[in-house]
Amino acid sequence: MDDYLYKIEELKIKNNFKFNLQNNLLFNLEEYLVNLGSFKDNLVAIDSKFNDINNDLIKINDKLSQLKYSNKLFIDNLTSLYTKQSDLERQQSELQSFIDKFTLSDKESTSLLDNNHPIDDTFISSLTRLSIIRDDAQLLLNDKDNDIGLEILSMSSHHFEVALNKLLKWLKFEFTSKFNRFSIEIKPLHIQSLKKLAIRDDLYLEALQFLTLQRKNLLERCFLDALTEFENNQDIITDPIKYSTELLAWLHQHAADEKDFLCDLLDTDDVNEQLSNHLQPLANRIQLQLTHALNFTQRSQDLLQLISFYEQSLKNSINANCINNLFKKLLL
Repeated sequence: MDDYLYKIEELKIKNNFKFNLQNNLLFNLEEYLVNLGSFKDNLVAIDSKFNDINNDLIKINDKLSQLKYSNKLFIDNLTSLYTKQSDLERQQSELQSFIDKFTLSDKESTSLLDNNHPIDDTFISSLTRLSIIRDDAQLLLNDKDNDIGLEILSMSSHHFEVALNKLLKWLKFEFTSKFNRFSIEIKPLHIQSLKKLAIRDDLYLEALQFLTLQRKNLLERCFLDALTEFENNQDIITDPIKYSTELLAWLHQHAADEKDFLCDLLDTDDVNEQLSNHLQPLANRIQLQLTHALNFTQRSQDLLQLISFYEQSLKNSINANCINNLFKKLLL
């Protein structure tokens, strides 16, 4: 009986345990279902958010695509602007080079136009540059830029004219103050100045004519002084041959000195024409004196031989037309 009761009690305990376990399982199942529903709701919400995020990403991607396209346009425009800027800078550089090539600096203009600015190396270099500008402008006349070439020549003409006349005035002053004696220091500036003046034939000729006048006067003064001395000795009457010898020796010496002077000044050996201009009055006077001497000696053979000797000597060393003609007339 006790055993039976014990089993009944044990069975009750088992049934209670089973009931409690079932209740717990049912409770847990219900709680799980509730949580599962919440989880499902959360999944739906998350899916909705993912959809929203995806839509946002699509919009962002669209905007990025637009930005990328805009950026490409910006880069293309920037590249185009950079190219245009480079072209402008190149054109500006070319224009500035063109202006620099065909424009004198303020210092160069002042040296050419200002009468207070001396004739010096700066003046010569400025005039050289002006000549180059005008030569280059002449080349433009043969190109499509002929209008520009004409304008440059027109604008530079004033500078050119003033500078050359300033140079001519200075050379005349130098010829008057320093070239009216036999002891002359010919400076490189004198040589360069005459070469620059030769750009204008008329002004160059005027300078040479002025120089010729100065040198003619100097040689004539010197000859008259020598002639006075010769005549005081009365050699033309007492010893015409000695007189003629001194006269011809004097001519030889001064003609040679004058030729050396002109070769140095004009920087050339071809000075025949200019030398003849300088010596012509002298040749006329000496021809007259030698004609008197020939008459006094009735054209003696000794005097004729002396004149022939100096003819050959002067022809070889001087070879000036006026002197050659002098001897031709004497020996006719």
